[in-house]
Amino acid sequence: MEPTFFFHDKVITIAHWHNLQIMDLSGLLRLEHTDRFEESHEKLYGKFPTGTVNFSLVRPGTPIAGRPARVRFEELMRKQRGQALLSVIVLEERGFVASALRAVTRGLTVVSGNKTVEMVANEAAGIERALPHLCPKMEDRVARAELSLAIRCVRQHHGQAAQQAVHT
Repeated sequence: MEPTFFFHDKVITIAHWHNLQIMDLSGLLRLEHTDRFEESHEKLYGKFPTGTVNFSLVRPGTPIAGRPARVRFEELMRKQRGQALLSVIVLEERGFVASALRAVTRGLTVVSGNKTVEMVANEAAGIERALPHLCPKMEDRVARAELSLAIRCVRQHHGQAAQQAVHT
């Protein structure tokens, strides 16, 4: 099953795959992006009221969101308690910037009281964390391969959207 694309621009692509909301982020997150994230999650939760999984890929070089977007994400994290079974954040950045991103994310997690957020360093680790929460359940080997393919599709789509934005 291929992902269903919900929103994309040069900064973010949001797609659904089963009960996962896959977000590929490569630029400065703004309030309009948090609104799209919320709309997307509400739509997905409507289809999967037993719970969703947020799977966010934060590409290297992605800046820390400004205060308005961080405050809005804190509100969304609080709102999604009990709806999102897990929020996996794949931080592909390394070094000081990765530490800063982790610190900001931990702060949002603590303030929102949402204990379902897990940060990992690579896509493979994120997939392993998400597998137990997939709906419908499927064999791990199959789910791992299909989720990896869905993520690759989202990444390619995001790369194309970013390239189109540069050329327009």
